[in-house]
Amino acid sequence: MPLFSKGIILDQRKEPILGSAILEYPAQAQYFENPYSDMEALTIEQLAEIARLANIIDEREGKPLADKLMFASTRGRPYGIIADAVDDEPYISSQLCLIIHKRELVADGLLLCARALGVKNTCIAVYKNLYDLSVRIPSTVGDIKIEKIQGKYPAETRLDTIWGKSRRKLIIGIGALVHLARAVRENRMQTTCFVTVAGNCVSKPANVELPIGTTVADALDFCNLGLDPTRVAVGGSMTGKSITDPANYKLLPSSRSVLAFEDKTELHTFNCIGCSRCLGVCPQKLNPALIYKYMSAGMLDEIKFLDPTRCDECGTCSYTCPCELDLLVAVSRAKTYVLKNTAPDAPEEHKILNLGKFPEIIKQIFSKFKKSKGE
Repeated sequence: MPLFSKGIILDQRKEPILGSAILEYPAQAQYFENPYSDMEALTIEQLAEIARLANIIDEREGKPLADKLMFASTRGRPYGIIADAVDDEPYISSQLCLIIHKRELVADGLLLCARALGVKNTCIAVYKNLYDLSVRIPSTVGDIKIEKIQGKYPAETRLDTIWGKSRRKLIIGIGALVHLARAVRENRMQTTCFVTVAGNCVSKPANVELPIGTTVADALDFCNLGLDPTRVAVGGSMTGKSITDPANYKLLPSSRSVLAFEDKTELHTFNCIGCSRCLGVCPQKLNPALIYKYMSAGMLDEIKFLDPTRCDECGTCSYTCPCELDLLVAVSRAKTYVLKNTAPDAPEEHKILNLGKFPEIIKQIFSKFKKSKGE
């Protein structure tokens, strides 16, 4: 691994949630009719059919597990199978908790896939930089080795380095493997998903097995919402989606977290101090601070030259900002504006200008910026 890598080391804040048992929301289990009798000799086609009948969705991409298994088989046997339990975003441990509290189901689901594909190499991937844990992450689950992914956020992008980049792997979300084991052993359909419910507004943060379709409001109530949140995010603290209607927003199989925060607005009135930390951590080498300034000054036509369309919305800029500026929101809005106004049918005056005039354009930008500041 290179000495200098993209991203930052995030404060994970996973305890005391990870050390506690997974809570179960009251729900009625549903079952399907399994057409196969020998569960120890399933072909990949049969295993995929069971995953289809059980309606199992891989939480990594929100795609049917059956499709992933069949696609892997049509490309030829992969070198190995990786169970993704990286959970490298703050607060979230909805995947990581499964290797502690449901390890038998994890191992069973992973070995079922390995046998059906004829694969010998298996492992479970977790994030290495978990310094706040009071529980010990095991080195193995059964005979399956746990690989600790090193490096800075986002660490999940380095899963392809396990066993070497040149070797093809099948990566499956660990929650999908738990549901697959239940489907094979109990004929049980996936009707639930594993979700971390946390944040400074939640009185009893926990990992919860919630029915798919549960509203965010019900999930928060189940874990005792103690304060009215100013921000609710679903799916991740860095890459999740902020929502404004928790009573009507329903959880999906890929909804790995519900986070509720009360932001103190009086603490967010600082201006940029020019520390350039956001530049150093941006994986796309953007300048979030300058984009934030241009958006704040209303310099929308000039924003395109900072190329915000490259932003992958990982959130590292906002996380690392010592002034707690909402850089991600500014860059996302800039990205939306540029994409909208550089479309083929956009007005000609809004399209990206000829870069051959770049020096002249830069002068115009700084001239307008000085005017906006009254200089």
